[in-house]
Amino acid sequence: MNDLPFRSAAFDLITTGYGLRNVPDLNAAIDEIARVMRPGGRLLSLDFNRPENAIVRAAYLSYLTIVGSTLGWILHRDPDTYRYIPESIRRYPGARGVADRLAARGFDRVTVVPLLFGLMSLHIAERSRHS
Repeated sequence: MNDLPFRSAAFDLITTGYGLRNVPDLNAAIDEIARVMRPGGRLLSLDFNRPENAIVRAAYLSYLTIVGSTLGWILHRDPDTYRYIPESIRRYPGARGVADRLAARGFDRVTVVPLLFGLMSLHIAERSRHS
């Protein structure tokens, strides 16, 4: 996601599903999204959240590890198929962290919509008309 093959300011709307959590450099990915988005364009990004409460986070990550391993075995005969999901959540800055990075990197009207009791989140942001 760091070298998208599109001209600058090419898009009015960019959507991601489980994308920002999986990039090697979140700030670079946000910069690249801003590059290909026209000023005033909108970003919608759905992803897992990283619960702030340590107890909730530990239970959530344990659940995802167990369910992911089970589904990996049932669907692919490989329990490690979905192991990356809880690992990526451990490294992820969470919904508030992503919102702060979006705001710091040229996005306005950054909103976080919690889903599934905050275990997932939808980010809605507009590229600044002044950047």
